[in-house]
Amino acid sequence: MVRAMNRRKLLLIFPGVLISLIAGPVNAATGPAIKPVKLGQVIIWRGKKYTAIKSGKTIIWNKGVLLPPTPSANTSTMQNPTPTPTPTPTPTPTPKKSEKVEPLSTKAEFVIAKSSQVKVGESKIFVASDQRSTSYSFMLTRTDKSLFAFSAVCPHQQSLVEVDGQEAVCKKHYSYFDRVDGHCLNGPALGQALEKYLCEEKNGEIWILQN
Repeated sequence: MVRAMNRRKLLLIFPGVLISLIAGPVNAATGPAIKPVKLGQVIIWRGKKYTAIKSGKTIIWNKGVLLPPTPSANTSTMQNPTPTPTPTPTPTPTPKKSEKVEPLSTKAEFVIAKSSQVKVGESKIFVASDQRSTSYSFMLTRTDKSLFAFSAVCPHQQSLVEVDGQEAVCKKHYSYFDRVDGHCLNGPALGQALEKYLCEEKNGEIWILQN
């Protein structure tokens, strides 16, 4: 009879032991990796809050409570970005009706020589500077009817011409030019002409009119 009673006790105890053996590995597999040290111990693990409880004679972790997700620090900034202010365009001032804008004149006039320096039938070379301090070389020719002004630069390779008798000649490659109309008579510049300028005489001076 004693043996029968002991057998009953074993049968009653065995299922509990078996359940605790099974529950232990499951809790270990799903709960925190470290073991609890005392009752009431709290730990945060994988987004859950675990509390140490007593199961029989063993201290284990409970099933854990899922913690709410922590909002990112930049979430509110991203959801409500600070608008960039639109730059205000600077208005273009409207000219007053009474104002009148005149175009700039491109005409330049400067004295090249005195009238007495070029006699009838003569051609002479003169160098002068305009209002922008740019130097120019000119050939002036006076006839009994008019006064003519030409650039003294040969159109072939921009060398200066010289007056030689009744002709103007570029002695670099020997192109010859007519002193009255400026066209090339012979040489590498044949078919071209010296650039012609307007000129006039005022108060005993010869003025070049440059457009």
